Amino acid sequence: MDGTRRRGTPASGGAGRRRSARDLWLAAAAVPVVAAAQRANEVPLAELVRLLARRPAPSSPDVDRALSATARASRLWHGLTGAVDSCLVRSLVAGRMLAPYHDVRLVTGFRPGRDSAHAEGHAWLEVDGAPLQVVSPPDGPPFERAYSVVFTTGSGAEIPE
Repeated sequence: MDGTRRRGTPASGGAGRRRSARDLWLAAAAVPVVAAAQRANEVPLAELVRLLARRPAPSSPDVDRALSATARASRLWHGLTGAVDSCLVRSLVAGRMLAPYHDVRLVTGFRPGRDSAHAEGHAWLEVDGAPLQVVSPPDGPPFERAYSVVFTTGSGAEIPE
């Protein structure tokens, strides 16, 4: 383990836990946020976080519930449209859901790829100062933090550092 906190079982949508009507509503309400997060390859991350902050979205103070809803919504959107279901998309959606209740930062990092011609990237969140993997990172050396964006509500994102 790399010391990074992992909550819930987002890859399986919180397996073993009975789904409440609130859980299903959160997932359904997160689908439009997943659709908007698909613009990650078109729009700079700070601008995308600002755009997501302005759109109506479900929120939850419960980290595990937000991760479960994010995983369910992202898998659903991927299944319906073939859209990307990645650590970046899920981190954007979960960050948007948690930001009204927590200090949330989207972090991206890189490491050398298996062949020297490419780098591998990964995205995760920091929630109240602690790393939170929305999707488990691929095996290998740790990712070097490269960029971060703070989620805020209302006015959008700040870019510290």
